[in-house]
Amino acid sequence: REIMKFVSTFSVIFMLLALNSLECVQARNGKGGKGVQYSYSYEFPTSLPSSEPSSIPSPAPPAPYCPPSELDGQTFYAPALGHCFKMTPFNGGRVSINVGDAKCKESFEGRVIGVYNRRSGNKFFYDKKGIGGNGVLSFKEDPTVSAATIEVIKFNFSNKNYEFEVTVPSCEGGKRDCLRRDVVGQTFIGSVGKNCLEVELFTGGKLNVDLGDDTCDDQKFTLEASTFDYIRKNVATFTGGLYSG
Repeated sequence: REIMKFVSTFSVIFMLLALNSLECVQARNGKGGKGVQYSYSYEFPTSLPSSEPSSIPSPAPPAPYCPPSELDGQTFYAPALGHCFKMTPFNGGRVSINVGDAKCKESFEGRVIGVYNRRSGNKFFYDKKGIGGNGVLSFKEDPTVSAATIEVIKFNFSNKNYEFEVTVPSCEGGKRDCLRRDVVGQTFIGSVGKNCLEVELFTGGKLNVDLGDDTCDDQKFTLEASTFDYIRKNVATFTGGLYSG
């Protein structure tokens, strides 16, 4: 009898050790306290794990609008509708279109379709002023895009009524106009059309031209086109000579 009791007890202990997530409860028999009893419980899963998530992940938050203060003085280029658009917010700003330049790869010689008029919240309004239509622009920042893009809300080419939502990699990543203090006293050389220009921005400076040098390789400036006069805001004015502008 003692051997059988030992074997029985050993079997119970072995089973307890073999089971995972086991609860072992020690209890004594009645008032007499004769021996020790062991009981165990094991909870099996009520169902198999689901193969799909129980809920759909929430969508990514929308891109934030650019603070207007970060857009002042900047210019953005972006393609849409098979054309290239040049957009500048705030005073003196323009919206221009380079027809047929679907990838904004060509030298921009676009037509102005709107002049900046006012801002309300995140929207910039452009009006006709005899040269274009009525337009609305808003700017959003999304660092996941590599270049400025346009979502066309509406566009009517015949009367130049349009509304664009422009998404840019950085609100401060546009092309800024040069500050007056950074350019006065300097000379700049660059090609325009089939000619090379030398622009001298100082008192007595000249606008000189090398005709036919579209790559500015020769830089033989034999034609004096005009003389530097002054700079106001971001515009340098030349007078006299063959051309004024």
